[in-house]
Amino acid sequence: MPFERQILSAIFALTAIFIVKKILYPSDKKDRKVIPGLKAKSCQQGNLEDLEKAGSLQEFLTELHKKFGDVASFWLGAQYVVSIASPDLFKEFEAVFNRPKCLFMLFEPLIGAKSIQYANDEDGKSRRKEYDRSMAHSAIHQYIKAFTEASLQLVESIVEEESKGIKTHPITKLVAAYALKVDLICLFGAVENDDIISNFRENYHVCWTEMESRLGGSFPEPGSDREKMFLKSLQSLQSFVSQMVKKRREEEDLFPENHKLIDSLISHSPDVETLISDAISFVVGGFHTTSASLSWTFYFLAKYPQFQERVFREIQEVVGSDEFSLEKRVEVCYILNKCSMKRLESARLRHMLRASADEDIALQDHVNQAGTRCVGIGVTFQNPNFFPKPTTSILTASNLGNTNEIAAFQPFGIGKRICPGYRFANAEAVVCVATIIRKFRLSLAEGQDIRKVYGLVTHPSNEIFITVEVR
Repeated sequence: MPFERQILSAIFALTAIFIVKKILYPSDKKDRKVIPGLKAKSCQQGNLEDLEKAGSLQEFLTELHKKFGDVASFWLGAQYVVSIASPDLFKEFEAVFNRPKCLFMLFEPLIGAKSIQYANDEDGKSRRKEYDRSMAHSAIHQYIKAFTEASLQLVESIVEEESKGIKTHPITKLVAAYALKVDLICLFGAVENDDIISNFRENYHVCWTEMESRLGGSFPEPGSDREKMFLKSLQSLQSFVSQMVKKRREEEDLFPENHKLIDSLISHSPDVETLISDAISFVVGGFHTTSASLSWTFYFLAKYPQFQERVFREIQEVVGSDEFSLEKRVEVCYILNKCSMKRLESARLRHMLRASADEDIALQDHVNQAGTRCVGIGVTFQNPNFFPKPTTSILTASNLGNTNEIAAFQPFGIGKRICPGYRFANAEAVVCVATIIRKFRLSLAEGQDIRKVYGLVTHPSNEIFITVEVR
């Protein structure tokens, strides 16, 4: 009898442990639900028809998550994709390095097949490790001077226009020129004159416009004038990179203490094709997103003068009349991130996590199968659990710095595949905004209808014109 009681006690204990495990840790696949979502309308097209009707991927996913919740699935052509719209779920992918190639294959003609965008496993990791050197926190100090000089030149150009009686200024155009100039100078070294930068900008505009057209479903006919124009402009971009590499190799001090991206490209790229692909990838990643971010930041600061003045006062407290140091840049970055976050989120600038895990990942009470493509995008900003009124909310003292909102606002991605230039981009934008705000009080020119246009990056529907008053 004692032995039988021991057996029964053991069975009872194991059963209790099993039940508790199932309640607290329902991690087995069979305990998890199938991820909800749309069924493919055809094997080849998937839900592309639904995406086209929505108008953009951003708008398509917004409606998808309204219908199915934080975790939802759809078919991008023949590829099954899971979309997530919660910062809590982003954490599940922090350790994931590999990313799906299919979601951005559309941009291969511009950035090249060997771009780091498509690099995974040891190849991707080794390139990231090397390239990150020029983007690390300790490296940012070497760029502050270039950011400041370019920002002051922007101020001078506005002052000069004012002296000629020109009272409205195209801020989108101005910040685009600023962003490209500092990106080219800081990443590739000294650029001889502004004409070279202007030529690069013109060719880049042709290439980017073509990519946006293809993203919208419009492709050029082989051999058409449109395709020839794209290829000619692309060749000019590639030629610029080749010339900068040649110039850098001829310099005596090839690997200085102030290590730039071009040094990493020269020392680490296995071939010329990879070097050019990665160089253009960094320009695309840095220029377009930063210029769009600056455009929306100035738009919202000009539209809401109470927050503009708050930003100005806090920047003055930190910087005063001094130049920017790395330490002051960090403090100003914190101020601007708090004060502009609420407005930038409503613009839904860009927020994308792309991952393809080698193992199953638990997503709430669902399981994401190993190898499934996952995407997290700016629809997080539309999640009422984090932003109750995402398109109309105004910053107040009570909601400034809300932890949930900060967690949801991750414009550079997360984890091991976070944007390598996020520190660079932050510093570049912060110095520009702080320099302009310290010099001018901004207002929107009258009679403008500015709307959001969704592409790979959300950009203004029209040029944003501002008026200025010298402080």
